[in-house]
Amino acid sequence: MPLVRLVTVIGVVAFQCGPVQADGTLDIEIISPFSMSTEIKGGLPSCGPAFETALEEVKHDYPSLNLSQTFVIDNSSPIEVDCTRLALPSDSQVAEYFYTKRRQRPIEGRNCWTLFILSGCGNSLPGIQQFGNGLNKVVLSSGISSEYLTDKSQFPTLLTTAVSPFFMSYNNAFLKLAQLYNWTTVTVLTERGGPNSNGGFESQGRAIFDVLSKASPRIQTYFMLVSLTGPVTEDVLNAILDQFTASSRIMILSADSLPTNKLLIQAGARGMTKGSYVYVLQAPINMPFDGSRLRNISDEYHFEKARKIYPSCLMVGMGGEREFVGHEMRPSHPFVNIWKEMSKKMYNYTYPLNKQPPLHAASSYASVVIVANVAEELRRQQPPVDFNDGAFLARQFIGRTFQTKIGNVSFDKLGQRIPQILVGYYDSDDDKFVPFMSYEPSDKSSGLETLRPFKWSLGSWPVPSEPGCGFQGLRCTAGSVWTSTIVGVVVVVIMAAISIYWAVKRLLYYQRLHELWWNLNSILLLEKGEDGVPGWAF
Repeated sequence: MPLVRLVTVIGVVAFQCGPVQADGTLDIEIISPFSMSTEIKGGLPSCGPAFETALEEVKHDYPSLNLSQTFVIDNSSPIEVDCTRLALPSDSQVAEYFYTKRRQRPIEGRNCWTLFILSGCGNSLPGIQQFGNGLNKVVLSSGISSEYLTDKSQFPTLLTTAVSPFFMSYNNAFLKLAQLYNWTTVTVLTERGGPNSNGGFESQGRAIFDVLSKASPRIQTYFMLVSLTGPVTEDVLNAILDQFTASSRIMILSADSLPTNKLLIQAGARGMTKGSYVYVLQAPINMPFDGSRLRNISDEYHFEKARKIYPSCLMVGMGGEREFVGHEMRPSHPFVNIWKEMSKKMYNYTYPLNKQPPLHAASSYASVVIVANVAEELRRQQPPVDFNDGAFLARQFIGRTFQTKIGNVSFDKLGQRIPQILVGYYDSDDDKFVPFMSYEPSDKSSGLETLRPFKWSLGSWPVPSEPGCGFQGLRCTAGSVWTSTIVGVVVVVIMAAISIYWAVKRLLYYQRLHELWWNLNSILLLEKGEDGVPGWAF
């Protein structure tokens, strides 16, 4: 019997958790609302094979767990959707399925665990999380989550295995970077929405600005919201750069590679990429900054021009095993070719050339394996665990590290996956960003760790966040005027002192002459006679 059931929200599925098993078997029901879209990274054609692999693995490794998964699909939703629209079934559709469409409702009890695992995205995601949390069921996101995840007082059952930059720990990496290099003035520039970012970069940029602006000691932080994804003129780019140069020398760009490249190329044309400015990039969602020399020169992303500017940039991105991971799995991972073949066979989806399964697939696999790991532990506990208590069950994941075939997965105190965050410089020879520092937020480590020596080929490092003469050059001008004034005053005083000295000396001389004109020495009045004897001379 297949472990994965594919149903629509108006269909019927048979699943039964079953009565108490004498042999201690634990029934686990996973309900997964999904989209069939191939345009989103968490769609079923991409993540379905990962779930299937995990279920087969659990069946083999945990014979006492009777685990099944149901995918709830809204067939009325278009296949080609993105995260800005209804990519998942609505929360009301999920509720309808949960309450009325299961042919045999599971017998809720101490040996039956029902939970939700979500891998997609869409504007219905928060509603589904609210619904599952309201039922006191574990809701585990293996794709994009929401801000509800950080509010454990109201949403104690939410967890995520996703490696995502949209977490507070990722934002804190920018703060650590600024504090390390004593950058006291920083500009955060972010793209307004855009067809590729789905608004994610804008919210990310605002979050980074919020972290920096509240820092202590104070960091003067400026926020710039721009629209560069579409057609843009040089005048617009120059206006942005003029505003930047008037207030900072450090820019954090929360934008995809297309708008980022446009701004960097214009900065290069103005001579702003020769070591006096630093541009801190986020790892892009679509076209990566790396490997640009492999791209066509006519590509709209202008990588051939932009790559000449990258030496003036740092990149902050997610990592694994101290290497940037991007948004796709590494081609060398043994699951990649297996899941590609399964996508083609099960969902009639063929991956484009040089495209790999998304990280959502890896985190989807990890979700099921980790649930099985926790379930096996709890199944043996005495007294028996109440599997209806989702808040209690969610706490069994927090603060722990689980080993899986896609790498270790660690949860923080909020139920978020602890990411490895890397800071890299651009290596022109290899045409890639090379990590030289890592940030893994935990109780044991709260700072940036050096991985290798940093190479900055554009002069002295670190680059100061403010020019020595100030942003308008007035500090040096004022200093020069003050210095000149002091020197002038000193010279005048010295000359005046010399003049006074000689004037006083001359005055005293003449005074002495007038005082002594009558005091004649009698010897001087004697005149020698012919015989040499002094005599009076009249």
